[in-house]
Amino acid sequence: MTRSATAPARTGAFQLARPSGRGATLQSRGSLACAQPLRRKLLAQVNLAWARYPLDDPRMAEFVKAIDRINAVGDRSPGCVWRFRTTDGDATGVRVLDDPRILFNLTIWRSVDDLRRYAYRTEHAAFFRRRLEWFVPPPKPPLALWWVPEGTRPTVNESMERLELLWRDGPTPEAFTLKVAYGADGVRLRQPPGGPRSPAPERATGAAE
Repeated sequence: MTRSATAPARTGAFQLARPSGRGATLQSRGSLACAQPLRRKLLAQVNLAWARYPLDDPRMAEFVKAIDRINAVGDRSPGCVWRFRTTDGDATGVRVLDDPRILFNLTIWRSVDDLRRYAYRTEHAAFFRRRLEWFVPPPKPPLALWWVPEGTRPTVNESMERLELLWRDGPTPEAFTLKVAYGADGVRLRQPPGGPRSPAPERATGAAE
């Protein structure tokens, strides 16, 4: 069967209409036919912790022994998308702010609630409650959150820029905390019942503030 001479020629998502009056027009089948699909946003998290002692100090042994296990808990947690790691399998070799005491952590999650559940409702919470055994109270807020397009993998430098933005301006949609959090649309999120965190008092004292 041959195509009718009066049928419109098709080119991709468009139809070239036959002239019915003056001139010809190019018509789209839909107003968004050529629009790129919106990429969903995911939650990036950067976290610093100031160690009391070098990692090879015997007083850090229990914490160091648990690093791989606690990281694995995070990797398996619902909503965890990605964790920054070096060829050693973790990020303990990363140095920031010219301070060898600082441990660096960078992850991506599907939501603020997913991160909260990992931080305060898994084995990680037990170590978080004991953080002062291994870490000193940080001189600045240790955690910053921000939204990134799906597929984005922030670098160490980009993550530190977000922390510096938080230190300079306080929580904003561009860099915020678990206590003062914003959605991907820039609207401040309501805190869950009982507050954003574990029963420990709200203060800047370690990872997962």
